[in-house]
Amino acid sequence: VTVRLTAGANAWQAELGLPVQNPQPPAPWAAAAAVVPSGRVPGVAVFPLVLLVVLLVGGSLAYALLMFVLSRRLPRAGTRAAGAVDLRDRGRRPFFVFVLPCLNEERVIRATVEHLQAVPGRDHAVLVVDDDSDDATADIVGSLVGERVWLLRRTAPNARQGKGEALNAAVRELCRGDLLAGRRPEDVLLVVVDADGRLDRNALTEVVQLLADPAVGAVRAGVRINNRAGSLLARIQDMEFFFCTQVFRRARRHLGSVGMGGNGQFVRLSALLSLGPQPWSPRLTEDLDLGCACWPGAGAASSAPRSTSTSRV
Repeated sequence: VTVRLTAGANAWQAELGLPVQNPQPPAPWAAAAAVVPSGRVPGVAVFPLVLLVVLLVGGSLAYALLMFVLSRRLPRAGTRAAGAVDLRDRGRRPFFVFVLPCLNEERVIRATVEHLQAVPGRDHAVLVVDDDSDDATADIVGSLVGERVWLLRRTAPNARQGKGEALNAAVRELCRGDLLAGRRPEDVLLVVVDADGRLDRNALTEVVQLLADPAVGAVRAGVRINNRAGSLLARIQDMEFFFCTQVFRRARRHLGSVGMGGNGQFVRLSALLSLGPQPWSPRLTEDLDLGCACWPGAGAASSAPRSTSTSRV
């Protein structure tokens, strides 16, 4: 087919040849599907990946089951070290110092101190460490100060450096003052209690039985949430504490690796002094760090007594 094109007054003409049929657009282009060998992903071997997942999941379930079984059994009684003295052999009973690190706890501090004062016996005292509170916490505790209620006030710039530093200040205060009235460090137990914590009335009786063994330097008490029946969030938190203490920490007694916890830890003063001038670290995990330091063979604290756990407190 010939087409004649004219421009202007026949000043320019051209003849163009066109195909017999109009051009057809090509078929849409599509990439050919990649051929993947069976059981493989490009660049990744499937079987080792599946095996790793199975081992991780299976190992976690097996560990949890082992911890549950071990937690139902009591560990064997350890052999007393040569020359060790059982506190019961000489009629000695430990002296407990409840240490409460506080920062703006005016709403709960009075009830907590009065609750600890009501614990049976007179072989205990309450030391409140006020970490430069800007509310009425120090004033409330000051109105309760007496023979068995002590107040340590920290002020800036040495205050508000973390819970660990507040606890270290409590140790220094006990060692340099006359609050302990000449008591031996191995007979003094520091009990870390939160400002809103509540201790069972039988706690000291239970702990004394464990601390009769001089090789035990620390005891971790079980923690429950008081208002666990009041809300779903409190119940979930109570379940967390229950499984952490009643299962895993009880089971770890058999492995010799019981960890400490922030609330409800009983630590022998002699064990703390064996860790240096600052037994608690300045980190947020000061309780876990202390538990690691109390393990036999943990660097500078290799001579520190071991820790144990009880769920009856």
